[in-house]
Amino acid sequence: MKIAVTQLRPVPHTLVLVLCALFSILYGVWLLPHTVFIRHSCLIIGSLLSLPVIFFNWKIFFQRRAIPIALILFLLIWVSIHLWFIGVDFAMQYAEYTKIWKKIAISLPFALGLGLGLLSNSTDAAKTKIYWRILFIGFLSPTLIYLFKYWITLNAGRWGLELSPFLMRSNDINHPFGIHKVGYVFFCLPAVALAVGRLQNLIRSGSKNVLAYLIYLSVLPITLFNFQVEDTRNGFAYTLILVVLGSFGLWLGKSRQFLFRKLTLTALLFMAISYVGYLCFKDDARWNTFIPDAKVAVQVDQFDHWKYCGAAPHGYPVNELGKTVTQSNYERIAWAVVALRLVRDNPLGYGVMDLSFAYLGKLQWPEAECLHQSHSAWLDFALGYGIPGVLLLLMAAILAWVYSRNTPQPWADIGRWGLGSMMLLLITTEISSEVFVNALIFLIVLVSTLSLRFSQMSSCHNQSKTKPSHGK
Repeated sequence: MKIAVTQLRPVPHTLVLVLCALFSILYGVWLLPHTVFIRHSCLIIGSLLSLPVIFFNWKIFFQRRAIPIALILFLLIWVSIHLWFIGVDFAMQYAEYTKIWKKIAISLPFALGLGLGLLSNSTDAAKTKIYWRILFIGFLSPTLIYLFKYWITLNAGRWGLELSPFLMRSNDINHPFGIHKVGYVFFCLPAVALAVGRLQNLIRSGSKNVLAYLIYLSVLPITLFNFQVEDTRNGFAYTLILVVLGSFGLWLGKSRQFLFRKLTLTALLFMAISYVGYLCFKDDARWNTFIPDAKVAVQVDQFDHWKYCGAAPHGYPVNELGKTVTQSNYERIAWAVVALRLVRDNPLGYGVMDLSFAYLGKLQWPEAECLHQSHSAWLDFALGYGIPGVLLLLMAAILAWVYSRNTPQPWADIGRWGLGSMMLLLITTEISSEVFVNALIFLIVLVSTLSLRFSQMSSCHNQSKTKPSHGK
């Protein structure tokens, strides 16, 4: 017995184009300081335009593949319960609730409407190609904006230009327009992931589109340039992981088709990553002492230097090589161990998204001087909203990623590669804060919507007695 598949009403091509453009603008400026008006405008306009799309297609959400969307709604309910009945600091939680979670809630209809719009036109290859190009430009725009700011900042003095603060590149977080390097990793890494995914698909399909190969290959060096200038190990490490996964995926299966292309692409990818890896490794002692430093860092009871960030008279401990541990290695690992203990002791969380590690740590160790975030967004979120909160978010992300396997291309790559790269990055990066969590939840809902099963509404449905054909 076949289960009926809900029909999906067509969404006008122009409306989908507008939603795609709004997302690309939003993604491009999400990271940039003092762009609140642009961000809010994109979110509000996108959601308002999406409401009719959702209204006419609400029945499509009654299926198993919509579970990630339901989990995100349950997360919003849990955050509300946490605010009123569980949290420790109501005033601070309420400020976060009315600022951050309000934006997240407003963004959900936008993600749903965009996903439904892309789905409704998924059988039209020409339209799909246009939508994909707009969205990919959006994912790539943080990297392009960074390169432009780097170039113009580098040359402004020589040209005698006085730059607007909006155009200046600054990684000083105390600067009004400064951007921390982890922000670049979060928003630039998905473009690398999508490029790797598309290259893999181009090879598998036997495409001869040379321009497409060149465009996607170029994403790797320009993004790695960003990561190298900003000196972010996370960016390089996860790029390496993505390249290895993409290259390995090319060789899965028994097919020996396009062997030369596979060999060529694999060689190019590893040559690029090896060169940049050499630049990153050769002068960076943090990689060379990682294991000895880790052995000391996990002993948080014996060595409590992690409480003081090197302040006198505590300093930092010495590893088995007889050298003082590298600050970044030591604190990153020690804080992760401490955060896991705090999650165990505070299973319902403190109540704020980004600094619960600091507040809970101060309650348990009043002498601690420099606890801020645990260097893991998943742990920070668990400390904020407890085990129930992080499980709701994590399970929504995992299920959306799993269901995206059956999504038609190129939309499957947004889930398998784009969302997948974000989920990996959150393991070791301190990005449990407003724009990052908002972007993550937006992508979870978008990817989940793109995976929904539906049937296209026949254009002559009202003029024929034949049954409408079913899609995926």
